[in-house]
Amino acid sequence: MIEHRPFLYHLISRQNLSRILDTRSLVPAADLLRAAGHEELIRQRRPKDLELVIGSDRVILRNQKPLVEANLLLEDGWIFADLIEYLNELVFFWPGTPSGLDPLGTNFLTRYSVDTAAILRVRLASAARANPVVRPLFSKYNTGAGRFSAGKPSPRGPTTFVVAGHTDSIGSDAYNQDLSERRADTIKRYLTAKYGINGTDLVTVGYGESKPKDPNAPMDPINRRVQVVNMDTKTASK
Repeated sequence: MIEHRPFLYHLISRQNLSRILDTRSLVPAADLLRAAGHEELIRQRRPKDLELVIGSDRVILRNQKPLVEANLLLEDGWIFADLIEYLNELVFFWPGTPSGLDPLGTNFLTRYSVDTAAILRVRLASAARANPVVRPLFSKYNTGAGRFSAGKPSPRGPTTFVVAGHTDSIGSDAYNQDLSERRADTIKRYLTAKYGINGTDLVTVGYGESKPKDPNAPMDPINRRVQVVNMDTKTASK
């Protein structure tokens, strides 16, 4: 995964840059709201940018104007405030290469002024070392903002599943990474075609040989598998 996605990119307000450099950390909006004494805002959509005072620092939280409740199909009993809280508890990154963001990320950034926004480039390997107990999540959307597709609202809720492909350690890292992604894509197509599962509820990711089922026997065929992971409960099946 690190070879496939070596760099991550994060959009911030330039006003926040000094605090981030001082603390050498990125924290979710919810943590900043708590630190500023505004925990009641964690479940509220931000219609405009919000300035917080935390000690001697002034921090800007970007607005959530793209989040429009009417464009969403909230599932499994979720209400709009549940989605807002869920998003505020995460730090989002765009994937990319050493030369920059992927095309979707580049298009996303065009709506922000270069005078007020800054882009942080983070090595995925460094982030993994700094957060050894934090498992990265993979999402088909960055802000949670939904738009109508083919006349239908976008589903959001705790039931989005990650279809994760794995391999054994036979072959090169690059080959196994590609193979694991193809395995996950194949299972997603099967689940949508065979059982009518909404394809927008399935996100595919390949882990290559990085997460063997049997770490003591990395070349064993038992490590060749696909898991379906519930992103709400973090439970998995194969």
